[in-house]
Amino acid sequence: MTEADIHSRFVRYYETVAELHRMGYELFRVCPYISPNGMCYRCWLTIKKILINK
Repeated sequence: MTEADIHSRFVRYYETVAELHRMGYELFRVCPYISPNGMCYRCWLTIKKILINK
């Protein structure tokens, strides 16, 4: 897999979340981070309720 393929996957991921927001699912959140060894870029999808401090 080339670097361009990896980049296009992340772009598609963010575009999908943007489309969900346009459809009314504004509570979804993308949480990007770098792996502990610093070699990989990762992200996961969660909901706003989980991210709010109580």
